[in-house]
Amino acid sequence: MTTILRLVGSVVGSVLLAACGGGAGDDPGTVAPGFVGTSFYQLDVGDLNGDGLNDIAAIGLTQGGNQSTSDLHVILQDPASPGRFTIHQRLPLTSVFGAVVIANLNDDMHEDIAVTEPGRDQVRVLLQDALTPGRFTLSGTFTVAPGVASVEAADVDLDELADLIVTTSRGVVALRQDAAAPGSFPADLAIVVDDTLVAGEALPVDHDGLAAQDLDGDALLDIATVRWDVDVARIYHNDAAVPGTFSPATAIKLGFDATDALAIADLDQDGFMDILAVGDFGGWVDAQLRLFLQDPRTPGTFTRFAAHNLDESGLPIRLAVADVTDDGRPDVLVAKRWIPTHGFVEVFEQVDAPNYVRWLGHFPVLTLAGVSPYLRGFAVADLNDDGLPDAVTADGELSLLLNDAGAPGHLLAARPVLN
Repeated sequence: MTTILRLVGSVVGSVLLAACGGGAGDDPGTVAPGFVGTSFYQLDVGDLNGDGLNDIAAIGLTQGGNQSTSDLHVILQDPASPGRFTIHQRLPLTSVFGAVVIANLNDDMHEDIAVTEPGRDQVRVLLQDALTPGRFTLSGTFTVAPGVASVEAADVDLDELADLIVTTSRGVVALRQDAAAPGSFPADLAIVVDDTLVAGEALPVDHDGLAAQDLDGDALLDIATVRWDVDVARIYHNDAAVPGTFSPATAIKLGFDATDALAIADLDQDGFMDILAVGDFGGWVDAQLRLFLQDPRTPGTFTRFAAHNLDESGLPIRLAVADVTDDGRPDVLVAKRWIPTHGFVEVFEQVDAPNYVRWLGHFPVLTLAGVSPYLRGFAVADLNDDGLPDAVTADGELSLLLNDAGAPGHLLAARPVLN
């Protein structure tokens, strides 16, 4: 998930600090004078050429001399050498501060890419060429609302076409796909889910603040959001009478001073989606993972079942749920940033009630020489075709942390995705 901007030298650092909510210490994302290369900021994972292997779409800022360009990088996995990747295509963008999502966006059975562009208040849609798998072209840009940030793809109106859910500085907008023109998301089909929120509370795109899942057991996809300085998750329930329209927000109290990310998954495998959230109590330490299980007796209601302290270092920014321990039960991964050294990934394996998860370990990611560390992008998927979920991060450097097949759940030492 991501966006971009034409910036030169150390100017990047000050802009990133403002955009991403950085605190004291080294300016996050500051690029050293004379730096030449590409620093990556956001990413998503999916099969981008139809070969059955997961690939990476990453937003990067490339600098050389007095020139800088912002691009979406299509990075394909080598089928002859799973776990190895090469850049296949670069597509120009206008900013590095948005989000990127991979999904089939024109009903042709090929994965496409959507990117938010906050500077233009737009979403850019790039469609895969069905005749040339792995090649993408710009389908269109679609205006959303001021302060666009995160984006997810989900069929919210039951027409079997993926729609785009976008957070803004004031709330949430659903861009519904035009069934008469697949791959198009015109303004006259857009639904403003919420535009009543306080702009200053919006999460920057380097946090997971948006998810779309069935949160009340009616087989319709609902929307969940969290925001920066608010200790609630907002649930917008899809209206069964008019799918694709949503009720006013229902608030679920999380109990943090600042909420940093959420994820939705059926953690206890009872057929009902649950809510996971990470937040902190005033800065870069004292953060928690909290689990809220849905009550199958009263769908759409959630009760906090467990809270777990995170490792004392770093600020949590992203959550993922996957069976990394290969025991048939979903586990939890938390991406955290830590200035001035590096980010890392914490793994919690699932255990029986009442704790539900326990800390398994934390694993450092790579940083890029010449760029101050400031982890932003994070995804979990099988990235070497061994059947185990792995992790990939963007902290200037794109880092690949492969799952240890000999001890599933433990991540091997990070290595560059591109080498």
